[in-house]
Amino acid sequence: MVAVARKRNPQPSAEVSAFETDVLEGLRATPKRLPAKYFYDGAGSQLFERITELPEYYPTRCEMDILRDHAGDIAKLIPQGAALVEFGSGSNRKVRILLRAAPRLAAYVPVDICG
Repeated sequence: MVAVARKRNPQPSAEVSAFETDVLEGLRATPKRLPAKYFYDGAGSQLFERITELPEYYPTRCEMDILRDHAGDIAKLIPQGAALVEFGSGSNRKVRILLRAAPRLAAYVPVDICG
């Protein structure tokens, strides 16, 4: 194993320390990983939205087609007065299709890493 020398901040802040801990744990893991919260700040979210518009990135287009075709069927399964909580809501482009088809919802609560 190759050791990497690095300069340490003598009094790291809690944020730097948490980031450092996450990075080092991720580098030691198999497979390597890094928590998504470090990718989806404002700039990362904008970059991801641009990626979803590329011809090569088909999942978003497929999901939107499915929602357009089946939003009414999905909405029928939502009970009167229910709340829809969406984790990883991002730009909310996809969920808007469902929200238009589900007027019986009492609330929509988007939850995302990036404010």
